[in-house]
Amino acid sequence: MKRVIGILFLFIGIGCFFYPNIATHIQSEKTNNYIKYYEKSLVHKEKDGAYKKAVAYNHRIYKEHQKGFKDPWSYEQNPYHVQGWNRKDFGYISIPEMDLKLPLYLGASDSHLAKGAAVLGQTSLPVGGENTNSVIAGHRGYSGIPYFREIGRLKTGDKVVIRNPWEKLTYLVEQIQIIDPNDIDKVKIQPGRDMVTLITCHPYRGHGKYRYVVYCVRSNTKMKMKKNEMSEKSASREIEEERRFRQLCGAALIVMCTLEFVSIFRRRKGARKYEQ
Repeated sequence: MKRVIGILFLFIGIGCFFYPNIATHIQSEKTNNYIKYYEKSLVHKEKDGAYKKAVAYNHRIYKEHQKGFKDPWSYEQNPYHVQGWNRKDFGYISIPEMDLKLPLYLGASDSHLAKGAAVLGQTSLPVGGENTNSVIAGHRGYSGIPYFREIGRLKTGDKVVIRNPWEKLTYLVEQIQIIDPNDIDKVKIQPGRDMVTLITCHPYRGHGKYRYVVYCVRSNTKMKMKKNEMSEKSASREIEEERRFRQLCGAALIVMCTLEFVSIFRRRKGARKYEQ
């Protein structure tokens, strides 16, 4: 009975070890299928009234100074709909430097952030244009899936690509900052600019005390090069420590499994000799 319990716990340990890889693979397959759908469903914006309504929405929130804009992790953001757009998704985001592609949803609700990245309410929809700043939130890792965990890799000039229902927009990282959660003025629309801002919790494994913010500007606009780019050495070290810990756990599981199978083989061999 003790041996059966031991084997059971061994398999539970193996399951726990491989869970992040399995969860990441499943999420990746879902994202790939989602992206294939979007690549086949390109709509000409000149012929789509929903595009004009998205642009009008961006113009309205800018004129209203984004009233009601709040930190995404301070409360549950309800999914929102733009008039003429009755779906919760709005394309996807691709960040080559992070080897990342995620579905893009409207509203930073718990359910949306569990599936990908989310456009914050009272920020611009990612359709480009003057006086826009689409603030896109993502978890710093969730249920074993990386999401924005590797955001510290980004540096000035790196690409962030948005594929909305009508076209692909390319942005370049201009600046990186760490801000307080209630300092939302730092992620609001900057007059005259076409921007996307990435936001996630900081520090890594730090319970979201601060916000890690990556400001990106449209690739066809002039960048304001700034020299206060952040270095995420501590997060990189912690991520690397996690990988090494997982490698050690994997090695330990292999040794335990090998010893267990050798023990079973010897017992069976001994039993056969006894029967003879």
